[in-house]
Amino acid sequence: MIAASAYPLMDGRCGEYGGLRSEKVALSENADLHIFQDDSYVWICHTMPAAVSVSWDDLEFVTPVFSDGLNLHASAQLGEWPLNVPDAQPTTSSSDKWWNVEGWWANTPGPNGMVEVNGKNQTKWMNIAAREYQISKDRFGRGVWKIRFNLHTAEADGGLTYPPAGRPAYILEAE
Repeated sequence: MIAASAYPLMDGRCGEYGGLRSEKVALSENADLHIFQDDSYVWICHTMPAAVSVSWDDLEFVTPVFSDGLNLHASAQLGEWPLNVPDAQPTTSSSDKWWNVEGWWANTPGPNGMVEVNGKNQTKWMNIAAREYQISKDRFGRGVWKIRFNLHTAEADGGLTYPPAGRPAYILEAE
């Protein structure tokens, strides 16, 4: 017999959230958001409209600790920067501003060999079906978290923003 997990596994899949005390929100026709929390952490998992190899997220957080807002970026690299300090954002893939994460983590796609593009070898990335985050309540604070999910893909659809522009941010009560 296999027992259900008590906590999500940060494996880039949202399947186990259904067996947990989690909240599910439809982001679009093809993408869902799952949220689970305990006393110390919040786990956020969102599915992609389709498995994609080139995707990136920018989650804009306003919390009791970050009242001016903090952007959490996840792609092949992780990073964070204040929303009101645009110069803090990395501008190249080799910037030292990447990997300055504290109190959170997200899954990233792994390399899946090489592919030739314009006569040069480039990294081929694995497709991912979902992105997961684990976020510390100690760092981000307890209480109301306002979150805007900006999910980007290199595919023609370009991703999605939830809630849509012009609507208030998603409210999460970090207990």
